[in-house]
Amino acid sequence: MQSHQSFLPISFTISNIIRQLYKDIFMCLKREPFQLNQVHLLKCLQHLIKATPFQKLKPGLLYKLALSLNILLDQKNSLVIQSTQNKDKINVLNEILICLNTILTNYYHMAEVHLALSSPLKNVNTFMSQGSVRSSTCSSIMEEDLSDQFENLANLKVPNINQTRIKYFYESNTASGQMTPNCNQISELSYQESDPNNKSWLVEFCIQNSIVSRSISVHCLDLLATIAQHYFDLLKKNLFFENVCMLILQNLNSNSNSDIQNSNQIILKTIKFTEEFCRCLATNELRQMNSIDLNDCCKLWSNLLSSKLLSEYLIDEQRYLLSSSACDCLASIGAPIFELLPYQKRIFCLTNLLHLTKSQSNLIRAASVRALGVYVTFASLKEDQNFLTDLSLCLLNLIKNDGNNLVRHKTAWSISNLSEVLIENIERVGSVFIEEFNLNIWYQLLDSTTNACHRESEKLKSYLVRALGNLINYASSTDIELLKTQLDIEKTETSISRAIETLCLCKNVKMLKVKWNLSHAIGIAMKRFNNWSLAQKNPQWLHLFYSTLLELFTNSNNFKVRINACIALMSINSGDVNIIRNNANESIYLKIWYALLEGFSKLKNDSMDASNEIQHKNTLTQQLCKLLTFLSKYLRIEDLDKLMTNKLNQLKMNSNKKYESKTEFQLLNLSTSELRNYMVDYITTIYEKIDTHKQEGNFNIEYFSDI
Repeated sequence: MQSHQSFLPISFTISNIIRQLYKDIFMCLKREPFQLNQVHLLKCLQHLIKATPFQKLKPGLLYKLALSLNILLDQKNSLVIQSTQNKDKINVLNEILICLNTILTNYYHMAEVHLALSSPLKNVNTFMSQGSVRSSTCSSIMEEDLSDQFENLANLKVPNINQTRIKYFYESNTASGQMTPNCNQISELSYQESDPNNKSWLVEFCIQNSIVSRSISVHCLDLLATIAQHYFDLLKKNLFFENVCMLILQNLNSNSNSDIQNSNQIILKTIKFTEEFCRCLATNELRQMNSIDLNDCCKLWSNLLSSKLLSEYLIDEQRYLLSSSACDCLASIGAPIFELLPYQKRIFCLTNLLHLTKSQSNLIRAASVRALGVYVTFASLKEDQNFLTDLSLCLLNLIKNDGNNLVRHKTAWSISNLSEVLIENIERVGSVFIEEFNLNIWYQLLDSTTNACHRESEKLKSYLVRALGNLINYASSTDIELLKTQLDIEKTETSISRAIETLCLCKNVKMLKVKWNLSHAIGIAMKRFNNWSLAQKNPQWLHLFYSTLLELFTNSNNFKVRINACIALMSINSGDVNIIRNNANESIYLKIWYALLEGFSKLKNDSMDASNEIQHKNTLTQQLCKLLTFLSKYLRIEDLDKLMTNKLNQLKMNSNKKYESKTEFQLLNLSTSELRNYMVDYITTIYEKIDTHKQEGNFNIEYFSDI
């Protein structure tokens, strides 16, 4: 009788192979006497860490790995301190730090990493068997099975510091893609096994060795930057805040001339760490959760601005890496702290950054113009006419004449920020701001942005379309008599027409981010068309805008593009309706209706590839219902007749099984009342299929009662 072996899935076999690889590497590290071979083993370990899918394995492996590296780090550091001929040992130590940095960078979202870091060395053996951690060996720790102890760890949420960053720190977070702080994730993280007041062994090691041992300072500072980026709660006020401030200032003000190359590396890494650390300090939620007072942050920045960061590294164009990094560091100051600094310190920052936009180094120009793009969003600078004028002239010079792609990229982003600030000032201050701001600068910005949008890459166009929409909106907010007084009205009208044509041509770009921002920009540009005499004189502008929106709305398969286009289509008002109804046969108003009904029909057949697509589909459904109600305000009886002839009969034929014969269906005459009821029932049926909105039972009645 034939016997059958038990079945083992391939995933189980691969999992065992991966675990055995880690055990073997640590076993080799234990037995290998030569440091050079240890370095190569640790390099293999780095690649293995990057390639391992820890989230798909049983929990506990990362915890054991971090603990083993902790013990190895402690052992090697002791040997380095005891030995005088320690070059090879230092290389081993640096490789261990790189392994730890690899874990922190790639797997910061996993709870067991945070748990392994958030305790001192003597408490790290929470889940280990009886015995002291210091008496354990790396290989014996890797033999432990912690899957039972870590059974509930997979359900714990880990703080995602990236979600709490202020929007202007990253270009991708502006306009259509702003991220909102997600501080609930941070507050929900609580480990019963670890005391929140315990000092992290890794932070303590890095701070001590960044000061004592300059041979490993670079990698220690690298690790601290990663910790500040992803594990800021480990640096809270009652733990390491004072130590970190002291470390930063000591490294920036050091006068070591023995090894200039190593000294520059340490300064560079210190500035990078300062940038990440200060980004978190600029966020109100993170400061409050970690008990850091705003006055302490201001004190740190006052010391930084009095250190060599400004007096030497920022203005040293020969060491362009230090100078550009110093610009990035200044950009991380944050509005709340900047407003509390002395006036002379603020002016000093702005003056230096404006000067550095004329540097010979591409990196310095790009970093300084990005920092200025951040500063223009600060409340104290938004209405500063002198700063806005200086910044505008600086950006105009760069977008016209600079040939470097990186500089042009940062310049385009800064122009889009500047244009948004101009619109904010109009909404907040009104005509007073328009009268004070030089219209000739606005005209040059519009002209230069239009030219740049013609020739630039798709990535830059995602920022330039935002700027064009805002600049056109600025023109529609300006009194026509003021335009005639300060500018040649015919040239201005020609420039606006050219800007609108350029803006609408971006619909043919393949990059989705351009289309998202394009829909948003057109909605902003049309915001004040109703009372703008130039728009009434040029009805083709409105036709061009709506034609572009309709094309984006009907032809795109991306939910976010259709959502933004749908929102922009609701910019229509009573004055615009008369313009877009000027041709009864090709009425844009009716085309919007056709597109709306097609959008509902298309919604039923849309496939979703990911869970986040469900949310976008629900949002689109809601916007379609809002657009339906919005358009019904301007609906006439004759419009219903045209809609029935062109669209609704086809919709009913495709959705109602009662009429199986096409000929039989075409003979049916629908009254206006029946047509209206069918349309409401049809859209309500689609809407009720979305599970997310079933709780909003009154939504349909509320939105459809006006029809």
